[in-house]
Amino acid sequence: MYLTERKKKKNSIDFPQTKPLPNKIRGNMSVFSCFRRKRRQVIENFAWGVVDPGGEIMRSLAVSVAAGTLLTATNYVYCGQMKKLAWMLELKRSTDSPIDRKDHTLQRKQCIVCGKKTTNAIGSIGKGTCKICDGSVCYSCKIRQRVSRIVRGGQLVQRKVVVCAKCMIETNRWSAQEAVVDHALGYEFDTMHSAYSFVDTSASSLEELT
Repeated sequence: MYLTERKKKKNSIDFPQTKPLPNKIRGNMSVFSCFRRKRRQVIENFAWGVVDPGGEIMRSLAVSVAAGTLLTATNYVYCGQMKKLAWMLELKRSTDSPIDRKDHTLQRKQCIVCGKKTTNAIGSIGKGTCKICDGSVCYSCKIRQRVSRIVRGGQLVQRKVVVCAKCMIETNRWSAQEAVVDHALGYEFDTMHSAYSFVDTSASSLEELT
């Protein structure tokens, strides 16, 4: 990445964490992105970038890497949604009580999304429990997500959670500003200094059966 001064002189912008690697040539990329809201739930994104491979490289490979980097700007929406999901999970954990858990047992006899019974032999296969509402979800309706956090010391911690579609929709409707402000005012995740989350949503697998 480079910074161009008024005299057109380029100055390299490096990070202490990205130290030179032996027998490796590290390229540099400068990316600029801007966003514009066109209508509800529709955001227009424009990205512009300059790539300096730092040496000889196949043009097709350079274009592929540059295009992939530019497209990462589209992940901001999902990152925002997962930031709110992590916030909702923490709110639920901090306000949960034994009385609440007792009341939620009534929601575990059938899938909270489709209404299918989850207490019989067939319905119990691959079922899960929503980590937000504690409602039972069948194999077909459960949404598996991987929440990742950066804890003290820079360590990345990941855990899989199951949520229902209703809670996922409700979470996405929450104000992102409220979640960010609440976190900035000291609402920490356990013993974490900072937190970041993203989603890796996939279909339910047989891993849940073990």
